[in-house]
Amino acid sequence: MKINEQIIGKGRAFIIAEAGLNHNGDFNTALALIRKARECGADAVKFQTFHAKKLISSNVPVYKKSSGGPQSQLERFEMLEFSSEQWSQLSQASKDECIYFLSTPFDKDSVDMLDPMVDTYKVSSGDITNYILLRYIAKKGRKVIVSTGASDLSEIDKVFDIFAHDKIILLHCVSLYPTPADKVNLLSIKFLKDRYKCPVGYSDHTIGSDISLAAAIMGADIIEKHFTLSKDQGGGDHALSADPDELKGLINAIRKIETSIGDYNKSIIEEERAVRKLIRRGLVAGTHMSIGHSLLEKDLVPLRPLKGIPVECADEFIGMKLVKDIHEGEILNETHFDD
Repeated sequence: MKINEQIIGKGRAFIIAEAGLNHNGDFNTALALIRKARECGADAVKFQTFHAKKLISSNVPVYKKSSGGPQSQLERFEMLEFSSEQWSQLSQASKDECIYFLSTPFDKDSVDMLDPMVDTYKVSSGDITNYILLRYIAKKGRKVIVSTGASDLSEIDKVFDIFAHDKIILLHCVSLYPTPADKVNLLSIKFLKDRYKCPVGYSDHTIGSDISLAAAIMGADIIEKHFTLSKDQGGGDHALSADPDELKGLINAIRKIETSIGDYNKSIIEEERAVRKLIRRGLVAGTHMSIGHSLLEKDLVPLRPLKGIPVECADEFIGMKLVKDIHEGEILNETHFDD
């Protein structure tokens, strides 16, 4: 499966800078997030697209009320909405910056709004059982990235009943914000790969970059990391998000590690061959020996660098008779012995 011409599941992790709602409803901040994500080296930038009244009940209080701030979740999410024209501009800005554009739709209208802008949809963990929405997305025939936080296997199984198997990418994640390291369970990445035979990535809600890096080492095909221009901004996911310096550092570390993974083979690389002779040992006489002497192991001292007879060949010469005198410290070679 390819996303933006990159094969997912073939060595190189596809890295998504999850801008989410960290634009705080400010369009220029959203544009800056796109630009910064590209500068950090991310493969994609992702947002969240919704109509607040189709997402949140009107009487649900905000998690933390503040003086002069929204008093309900609906009010807060209404402040975070963008218009269809603004989403179109953000999509175009991503193209101009040469970074892949993604957004998670939370309702059918948002699915349709994003339709001309995306060839891959994202499904949030909270909507993995929203079969009404999932079936609507499936009708588009696009690739889909599905987060699996707080989901059991029967719920994930259902995803494969709705979408074509070759269109699905799963993301392991834990729906705790932030997620403690001891709750992450990165081995679930391999479990999901083995069970579903599809690409599997990791959506990181931990603080810092260590767990994302570990996930990449463990074979995550996608790394999704929340991203902010500044952790100092209030609300949203800013506190658990990577700022530009952290995201750039994470991506550089992942790319460096990817070069070290190798090809599941153990062999001598060409550059090691010269080193072998320096660090391996050859046989040297540990004492003076006269012609006709039968070589004993105690007569030998293995010393660096490797010259003459390699130490691993010592057993072949033990018991052989010398055809000439050998002085202490002399390097042994085959001409010292009879046939």
